[in-house]
Amino acid sequence: MRTPPFNLHLPTTVSEAVQISAELRAEGRETDWVAGGTDLLPNYKWHLNAKSDVISLARIEEMTTVSMTEIGAMAR
Repeated sequence: MRTPPFNLHLPTTVSEAVQISAELRAEGRETDWVAGGTDLLPNYKWHLNAKSDVISLARIEEMTTVSMTEIGAMAR
């Protein structure tokens, strides 16, 4: 089964991703965010809640590592 057509956005910074999201929402377009796609893409293939635009986190360097901060929280 094929996924419905969608626009894939590949920002390289967090601020660029947020800007893309804000611009699309201002135009009234719905977005999804994808990191690994293990849930999103199979759902799209079944045409479940597919959006016209997908913003990928794959090329955002600052989101590819896990580190500890002063408060001890971790992020993926």
